[in-house]
Amino acid sequence: MKKKQIIRLRQEIPENIMIIGISGTVSDSRISWLLNNILQIQLELNATENKNLLRYLATDGEQHYILLKNRIDDTILHSKHRNIQYFFTIIGLFDKLSVLKKELTKEPDIIGVFELQTNDFTNSFLQNIFCYD
Repeated sequence: MKKKQIIRLRQEIPENIMIIGISGTVSDSRISWLLNNILQIQLELNATENKNLLRYLATDGEQHYILLKNRIDDTILHSKHRNIQYFFTIIGLFDKLSVLKKELTKEPDIIGVFELQTNDFTNSFLQNIFCYD
């Protein structure tokens, strides 16, 4: 049995966390496939105890990637950003944002890709994102 890894957030959110919002009608498998191909990573579905939380994880050297679905059935993970379908979180230095935005917006089912400010999110929400098995 795997030990549970938890990244604990302190009072301040580290500067090397980036949250990208992705809007559109793209499927879960398609968005993970696109991100895998664009960034040359291997996002894998991470089962959680919460059936309303769809989380994909990948690690690439110094960077960690987390893909969360914002809406499952009638449950919205973060209501302030209700029009965002996915939150793609990158922990670590990331210099490929312009390439990522350009490539993702080529997909017809993706309406927009937005960099979100971490101060838009509560610490409890962010801790929920960063707690994973």
